[in-house]
Amino acid sequence: MYWAVLSSTTVLHTGIDRGSATLRAAHRITGTCLGVLAVAAIETLHPPHVPPNSP
Repeated sequence: MYWAVLSSTTVLHTGIDRGSATLRAAHRITGTCLGVLAVAAIETLHPPHVPPNSP
């Protein structure tokens, strides 16, 4: 689990100032949340899979 925190910190803070890194992190979090909501909406609207009756 620590590797994920270390990797994301390294990516977010490489060569940019703190304000830009914070904005980038906010954009990534927003995009992730919107993606989760989109998948949830699609799954809600999609009818459940019912296998055909097999003889």
